[in-house]
Amino acid sequence: MVRIVCDGPDHEVALPTGPGIDIGWLHRSGGPEDAALLVDAVRGLEFPAGRPFGFVHGEADEIRAVRHHLLHDRGLTRADLSCSPYWRRTMTDEEWRRVKRDFVAAMEAEES
Repeated sequence: MVRIVCDGPDHEVALPTGPGIDIGWLHRSGGPEDAALLVDAVRGLEFPAGRPFGFVHGEADEIRAVRHHLLHDRGLTRADLSCSPYWRRTMTDEEWRRVKRDFVAAMEAEES
């Protein structure tokens, strides 16, 4: 299962698919509700049988929320996840680079 957040249908790209591949596009509206778009979509997923692996990369606060959900509500372990906050909605790239290490450390500490 893949969920991708983008700015609208014009930003979707053709991706290779096949049997059993579930790709869902989530479109931002530009409002405050965008912050919960991804985590709400992940909460609504029915995971298939077996041990899942989560690859969660993107906006910092969205990644933090999805990571928390997967660890606490879905019972995944840190070994079951690859999470990386690439950018932060409220910051420039330069501002984000200055605080990213502390953000990641705090995110990791939450789950200890």
